[in-house]
Amino acid sequence: MRRLLIAVAGLALTAGCGMQAVPAAEAPPVNGDPVVAAVAAPVSLSIPALNVTDKVVPVGICDHKAPPRCEKGVGEMELPDISETGWYKLAPKPGELGRAVLLSHVDWKGTPGAFKHLPNLKPGDTVTTRDADGAEVKFVVYDTQQILKVDFQKKTVPLLFGTATGREVALVTCSGTVTDGNYDKNTIVRARAAA
Repeated sequence: MRRLLIAVAGLALTAGCGMQAVPAAEAPPVNGDPVVAAVAAPVSLSIPALNVTDKVVPVGICDHKAPPRCEKGVGEMELPDISETGWYKLAPKPGELGRAVLLSHVDWKGTPGAFKHLPNLKPGDTVTTRDADGAEVKFVVYDTQQILKVDFQKKTVPLLFGTATGREVALVTCSGTVTDGNYDKNTIVRARAAA
């Protein structure tokens, strides 16, 4: 339970790309009912509009410093490799009720990441996840926002971890202008499971 209450400090998706204190999350109840879904962990992600197909790996909260996944150490969100997308395993799985959170890099040391062009996603674009049992869930984008990092707690955290009314995913990465090695924004794309 302690891990679910820890604030994640410094979700760094690229060098200088931090997300500050991200609260750990549990699958929220929907319409007052507890979430009970038998969904396996995600293993891949496809975003046709961006020509992206990526391996998905679970990420959590770092309990010690171990670069490159835990560059800043304790309390930081574990980072996926540049060749992977991370699923924040303290939030719902894609396909469960609630909002799953998937994160990937814009770039890393000159290598483009899967979410390099995430800000280009528009309402109606699709995102498909496949889980370890082979089940696929198609999500339809309904919202894309770029938010200044100075507004992270006030605006970004609710988009990622606020209540969802169904099965959703939130994709997140850094974006905007790089100043002194740091991106000034985060891009958050939210999508709902297709009917």
